[in-house]
Amino acid sequence: MKSVALAALLCSAFLLGGCATPEQLRARQLGIDQFSRTKPICNSDEDCKRAWSAAQTWVSQHCGMKIQLATDSIIETYNSPYGSLTHQCRVTKEPAPEGGYAIALMIGCANFLGCNTDPLEEGLDFNRYVGSVLLKSAGHKTTDSPASPANSAPPANTPAATAVAAPETLAAPTETPLPSPAYSPPQPKVRAGSNPTALAATPRNTAPAPKAAANPVATNTAVNTWEKEPDSFLGIKFNEPLDVATCPIKYIGYTEYIDYDAMWSLPRVCIDPLDSSYRHGKPANGTLKIMNVPKIGIGYDVNVKLKNSVVVGFTIKLKQHGYLLLLSAFQERYGEPTSVENSTVKNNAGGEFSSLNVTWKGKKITISTHERYVMVDESYVTISDNAAEEEESAIDRAKRASEAQKF
Repeated sequence: MKSVALAALLCSAFLLGGCATPEQLRARQLGIDQFSRTKPICNSDEDCKRAWSAAQTWVSQHCGMKIQLATDSIIETYNSPYGSLTHQCRVTKEPAPEGGYAIALMIGCANFLGCNTDPLEEGLDFNRYVGSVLLKSAGHKTTDSPASPANSAPPANTPAATAVAAPETLAAPTETPLPSPAYSPPQPKVRAGSNPTALAATPRNTAPAPKAAANPVATNTAVNTWEKEPDSFLGIKFNEPLDVATCPIKYIGYTEYIDYDAMWSLPRVCIDPLDSSYRHGKPANGTLKIMNVPKIGIGYDVNVKLKNSVVVGFTIKLKQHGYLLLLSAFQERYGEPTSVENSTVKNNAGGEFSSLNVTWKGKKITISTHERYVMVDESYVTISDNAAEEEESAIDRAKRASEAQKF
């Protein structure tokens, strides 16, 4: 999803080498700052009910996908199909640091070229609309005036950053239902029953709306040859010894901490020296945590996998709501995937969730992305060396066969 919180990603500089001018990026950042400042905040139960009702009304009339989950803390539509320009939305009600509850919107689509409308503009419109409802209630507060600082909005000549005035009435809804996948790949194991979040614990109806007459979704679209297959990731070469320095640390009293200011000034990634795998594990044949990774607006954890001190792969873990942004960045960097699949996963409560799984498979390297894997609200990515992966699989098969002889 091209989340409004991530709308500054006109292009990922570390991936594309930059496709927007510094002035355009700064203007875009001003719009994102305005979106953060004007996030609606309700204090009383009555105010929150009004704001939540307004949020659901806005989602139903501005998001192209139909609502599939609506609780007291989350409103979520069906996922936007891969490659679609249609918006998918998620609204959450979460405690605000200054008190009360923040009504936060995430909106975007699954197409790195852009959506039907600018997600940032839609986000600002959402804040204005819900904020206007709260303005009619006594005792509410917002992080900023919803209709204020016009000077902080991006200029009209900034790509996809033209400010939109708050409409007096909401536009009629436009629905683009999620088509049924062409096939259902085997479902990955999902151990989501223990997830305390509403997303994991609340079953939802995932039966898609009737298929649109003409909606060419590339559920199984792929290319035969991966032309942009890399030989490194984050500047770290495969099948070579790890040549990355540890991140700088500082002491506060007798306690060690990462010195983030010093780390952010580094030109490349670094190894977390405080991670238990580095301090107490076996780095030569294990995983190490990578820090100072590219900033694309979403949080994600990266680990490098070593075998005999040689780099054989990487893993990325992130929250599901940022998955489509990472996927878009990967597509910009690595080109069209070789495999795209939709599957359905279940949690222990019986809830069903769609999962978009995308793969880039080359002669030496494979990138596999899973929208939902172990937990339904977490995404997982592997970047692996094919030969090392096959060798490890062969060793595992041999071990299982050996153990089976003990029965």
